[in-house]
Amino acid sequence: MRALLLLALAAALLPLLSAQPSALLVITPSTSSLNLSSGEVAPLAFVVQNVGGETAANVTVTLVASGCVQLLGWNNTWVKNLTAALGSIAPGSAKRLTVPVRCQDGKGSVIVTAFGDNTDPAFTSVEISAVSRGNMFPALLPLAAAAALAALAYALARIRREGMEAARRGSSRKAVQRRRR
Repeated sequence: MRALLLLALAAALLPLLSAQPSALLVITPSTSSLNLSSGEVAPLAFVVQNVGGETAANVTVTLVASGCVQLLGWNNTWVKNLTAALGSIAPGSAKRLTVPVRCQDGKGSVIVTAFGDNTDPAFTSVEISAVSRGNMFPALLPLAAAAALAALAYALARIRREGMEAARRGSSRKAVQRRRR
């Protein structure tokens, strides 16, 4: 009974889903996550596409950065919020937006929203993280551990050798003392 009800509902909604008379925006990022070195600048691209049946009028894209992420603004300064006017997008057409991003240390994200006069907003986000490459101490730890292990092995071998020599000397002294008696 339930299956028939669901089938009837799907059949009734199918014409509504297949015919999209109004504008419908979809945002596709070039990547879902980005891993950078600390301070590295990388391009982040988004494609805003109108998959609807009407022209999307006055499309605007806003980018909001959080955490360590910064966006290169239109006046060549690093900002957290950026807005770009893409104009109208015809049905089946797309426009590309590329923004340089950077992240000092840590993690953050960029949330992108596209909206027009006759569309519902579309959203997407990209996770961005950065790791400092300037700190060489973690790379030196295995070297330091190997050096400490070699020094310890040398010290133990020396102590063992000296102990064996002392034991030999001790047994030879006892032999000399016995002979003297």
